[in-house]
Amino acid sequence: MAVEVKAARSGREWDATLTIGGENIRMRARTFAQITPLVERALADAGREKEELFVTTAYDDAKRGADQASAEAEAAAKMASEIRRSIIRRMRADGLSQDDIGAILGISRQRVSQLSN
Repeated sequence: MAVEVKAARSGREWDATLTIGGENIRMRARTFAQITPLVERALADAGREKEELFVTTAYDDAKRGADQASAEAEAAAKMASEIRRSIIRRMRADGLSQDDIGAILGISRQRVSQLSN
């Protein structure tokens, strides 16, 4: 069974509340990184140390959005690289020099060489 704990910033500290058997256990920490060990210790004290733990914050949706955007950007960059390599192979097959390919694509002759291999 998974345990989800919501952590929130309160002034200069983080507050988190864990509910075990109907009892709320409130924890405070100076840093977010300290929350997980505190919750794990409380779960172990209650004999539930094998449970999967998720500590969530109000920033999780924004983080998911940023992670998704990063993944999409990485995929787009990979696709652009594959397309650029394909174009370079075609240009090389057509007999264009690395200097000409670089000038057409707006990259250096050395980069053309790297992408050709």
